[in-house]
Amino acid sequence: MISETRSYFKSIVKAENSDLRAHDHPVVDEISDTNIEDTYFIGIENMSTELLDTNIQSDISVILNIYKAGDSDSIDDYDKAYCEAINIQAAAMYKNNIDQLNYIKNVVSSGIDVETINNNDNMFKFSIQFTVTVSYAYAE
Repeated sequence: MISETRSYFKSIVKAENSDLRAHDHPVVDEISDTNIEDTYFIGIENMSTELLDTNIQSDISVILNIYKAGDSDSIDDYDKAYCEAINIQAAAMYKNNIDQLNYIKNVVSSGIDVETINNNDNMFKFSIQFTVTVSYAYAE
């Protein structure tokens, strides 16, 4: 189910912007702006679990970080990147996308945080926080 969760978010990102590249570094302080620009990182974090009848239901925290740079018109680039993050957030929560999956039953988002990174006022990290509800049966 963790691989399904990661694959789901990857497909959502790629459907919105096929030019975004995945990277596997949760901390980008050591990565140059040119290498981090137009990338994303899917962080699968905390998980809480409960038994419901014969199924197990878990809530998994997922943080999707998207890194974008403002170039010649940094305000316009910022606005476009923010809209892209909003579209990704909406698509991830869209029930028709979720209904096609085996384990994922629901996706909610608690918001989008934006910050500059690498001491560069034109390099932005858009962090979208999600809670993914999965349901599965334990098999011995």
